[in-house]
Amino acid sequence: MKLCAFCGGEYPDELAACPLDRQPLVCVEPPKPPEEFPPVHMAEASPIRMAPDTSTIIEQIREVRRDHVAALHEHPHPISHRAELLSQARSTIENLPFFHPESPRNENKT
Repeated sequence: MKLCAFCGGEYPDELAACPLDRQPLVCVEPPKPPEEFPPVHMAEASPIRMAPDTSTIIEQIREVRRDHVAALHEHPHPISHRAELLSQARSTIENLPFFHPESPRNENKT
């Protein structure tokens, strides 16, 4: 099994580069278990953290990894999203000092 360090995708050993981003793949070896587990006191033990459940979206992730361009075209942002982004960009740009006329400078006349 090989892993892409850039996107995190897992690929078979036959591939040398990631098909999505063309980054070199790194061989992944399963971690070796420690020889002995040190004793853990319950007072020192941290609570167990659960990984997020991705079972509901795993097919969508695979679809994006197979063809990310097609996946983007299947689920584009709504038009209202674009209008909102444009409105925010316009208001941000309008508030930049570059676009406001400077007050006339008082030059000292001698």
